[in-house]
Amino acid sequence: LPLGLRVMGSTLRGKREDDWESLLHRLENSLDRKIKGVLRVGYDNLHKDDQLIFLLIAFFFNYEDDDYVMAMLSESNLDVRFGLKTLAYKSLIQKSTEGKIVMHKLLQQVGKEAIQLQEPTKRQIITDAQDICDVLENDSVSRSVMGITFDISKIPHSICISAKALKRMPNLRFINIYKTRRDTNVRLHVPEDIYFPPSLRLLRWEVYP
Repeated sequence: LPLGLRVMGSTLRGKREDDWESLLHRLENSLDRKIKGVLRVGYDNLHKDDQLIFLLIAFFFNYEDDDYVMAMLSESNLDVRFGLKTLAYKSLIQKSTEGKIVMHKLLQQVGKEAIQLQEPTKRQIITDAQDICDVLENDSVSRSVMGITFDISKIPHSICISAKALKRMPNLRFINIYKTRRDTNVRLHVPEDIYFPPSLRLLRWEVYP
C-alpha cells in the first residue's frame, strides 16, 4: 500500500512508541479519514469489472490460492487474470509466498463501504443483515446478485427461509454465511426442498442448522 503507508507514516511521525501501538490498533479496526480517502481513490479509479473482482476477493476469496480464485471466477464473464494483475499493480492485493491472494483488512472495509453506497437494486453482493432477511424470507431480490455474505450473529431474530428464496437469483454464484458470536442463538429454519441455482460455485455455511 504505497499511498496508504505514506499517509500512515505521516500520521505516526514524531509519535512515541506507545502512541504508535495505539494508533496502529485503531487503524486496524477503523478507517481514519485520511487513510480512507487514499485507499478509496485506488478503488474508485478501477474499471467497473475490476471493482467487482476487488469486492469478490474482499468478501469471499481473501487468503485463497491464486489458482482457486481464477477457477471460481472463470465463468463470471470477467477478465480475472487481467483484473488480478491490475489489483496487484495498484497494491490493492498482494500475493503471498504460498501463492495466496491477500487483501488488507482496511481495504476490505473500503469494499464494505463501497457496497453501502451503491443503490440497493443494483448491488451484486448483498451484505446488509436487513436486506438478507428480506431476501431469505420474502424473495425480494435483484436478478443481478452474484453473492450473499452475512454474519448471522447480527440478525436480531430467527428466520424462516423461503424454499424459493434463491430461485429469483439466476446469477447467484457465492454464498458465505458465518457466525462471529457464539453467545447468540439466532436460528435459520431451512426447508428441505430449498432451491439452489445451478450457477452456484461456492457454498460456505458455518453452523448449518
